[in-house]
Amino acid sequence: MKAPDNPVSVLSPDDLGAELARLRRQAGLTQAQLATEAGVSRKWLVDAEGGRFSGTVARYMQVLAVLGQSFYVGEAEA
Repeated sequence: MKAPDNPVSVLSPDDLGAELARLRRQAGLTQAQLATEAGVSRKWLVDAEGGRFSGTVARYMQVLAVLGQSFYVGEAEA
């Protein structure tokens, strides 16, 4: 798998939540629309965007896939 051209550093649950919200808005989706398309509840998405995480990595990957994104794990910057 090739590294993304413009990876986003996510160092905390809050960072991941903010990135999910940014990507959702960029896609022009409401929380309800994204939740429906990704097969999660709107409450789950609201919590995730607020940095309150529950569930599995697979669930986050589902949401990111709807947004045309994926996880990439690389070396942490020093």
